[in-house]
Amino acid sequence: MVCPNCGTQISNEVSFCPNCGRRVDVGEKTERKIGEKNTDFKKMAEEAQAENIKLKKQIKTIAIVAIVLALAAVVFFMVKNMKSDKEEGSDDSISIENASVGDYIEFGAYEQDNDSSNGKEPIEWRVLDKKDNRVLVISKYALDCKKYNMQDKYITWEDCTLREWLNEEFFGEAFSSSEIERIPTVNISAEDNSEFGTEAGNDTEDKIFLLSVDEAEKYFESDKDRRCKPTDYAVMKEVTVENENGCCWWWLRSPGYEQDEAAGVPGFGYVHADGAYVHRLHAVRPAMWIELE
Repeated sequence: MVCPNCGTQISNEVSFCPNCGRRVDVGEKTERKIGEKNTDFKKMAEEAQAENIKLKKQIKTIAIVAIVLALAAVVFFMVKNMKSDKEEGSDDSISIENASVGDYIEFGAYEQDNDSSNGKEPIEWRVLDKKDNRVLVISKYALDCKKYNMQDKYITWEDCTLREWLNEEFFGEAFSSSEIERIPTVNISAEDNSEFGTEAGNDTEDKIFLLSVDEAEKYFESDKDRRCKPTDYAVMKEVTVENENGCCWWWLRSPGYEQDEAAGVPGFGYVHADGAYVHRLHAVRPAMWIELE
């Protein structure tokens, strides 16, 4: 205990301060003890408050971590489900036999992502017509970029180099032996340019061909419906792409304004009967009939 008069530390058993001789009564001792207890209680309260603040911070941190983990779990399962749906969609993809007009099917394979190290990619085809146990299809994307004819000259579909390439190189590269058996040789009509009267030449017998002006107008509902995007491989081959929508010009087999021109569909989707010069590079969107098994 401390003497209230001079501050000397004295024993609790002594009633007088040995330094100044002041009497120290029991009340003062009691008051001192109470003061000490109050100080202890205050210290304990402060420590408790500090612990409470610390605990709240820990709880907040745990809650944040729990929320982050929960969100991560949700994202994980969403991605997993999307992948499963995609895999299931592949397994349940529409077969050629069950396809209807407007559906997309896979048939054959061709380089499309411009990465030959991973092999060829399956070709997607849009079903345009279905009759006589066959379906008429056209590639969903422009698969390559070619000249209608290698030389700048008056030419028809019958004699152009693009027809030769489609029925020889493309035909042999894009399809397996079993798929080849399902692609019939069909009569392809030579349709004169109805707007300018340009002669189309003779009918041909082809397995792979391009649509005519009339067919491009018949099988598509609108300009937007005719728009076509090229594959990365076709872009590498210098296909012309519209900056506004990423779509490209694709060849039709019909003659254009003159016989050194061929009709086509520009990136905005309208049928361009005037056409482009046959020695220009434009996208190729093959078409063919497939036998139903």
